[in-house]
Parts: sequence; structure tokens; C-alpha cells
Amino acid sequence: MTFFIFDTRVSNENSLSLSLSLSFVLLIGACTSPAGLLFNGSELPVSGKSAKYSKEGHATCMSFLWLIAGGNCSVKKAAEKGSITDIKMVDRKVITFPLGIMGIYTTIVRGD
Repeated sequence: MTFFIFDTRVSNENSLSLSLSLSFVLLIGACTSPAGLLFNGSELPVSGKSAKYSKEGHATCMSFLWLIAGGNCSVKKAAEKGSITDIKMVDRKVITFPLGIMGIYTTIVRGD
């Protein structure tokens, strides 16, 4: 006599729900920035009008366990830190670790 603790049969409805949920998560991740399953370290262009600049400023925000986030990573703060009055380029640098352990988001402003 065999006893089953769990029903291992997967219905079509459960399979469809799982597929749609997974697709949604992957779509959201792909829309925000390049995604890496184990690690993500990307620098993304936001805007710019010239590649020539003499100053650079950085402003950083951090998140922990997808529960706590803080910091000021605004363009204004990055420009202030770099003593920039004429903004030429804005980039965004993203570093994330698996399962939301930690995320570091940096706005980089270049200009004069």
C-alpha cells in the first residue's frame, strides 16, 4: 500500500498561472534594467548632449532585502556633489545582488 503526502499532479490551470506569474516577473525585471540572476553590474545612459565634460558628480541610494531603501540619488544631488552647473550627460549605475540582499543605485552627472 502506498501513501501520498502531496498530490504531485499539476493541472493545466496551475501550470498556466505559474507560467503567467513567471512571465510577469521576468518582464518587470527586463523593463527596469538589464537583469542578472546572480549579479547585476550595469551602467545605463539616461541622457546627454555632449561627450566633453570637465567634472563628474555621483549620488547614491541603497536598498536592503527589498524592505529598506534610502539615500538621495537625484540628478540635483549628483550635480551638487560634483560642483556642476551645466549638465551635459546623466548616467545610471546599478549593482544588485541575488534575492534583493542589497542594491546600489548611483546617478552619475557629467558637465562643467
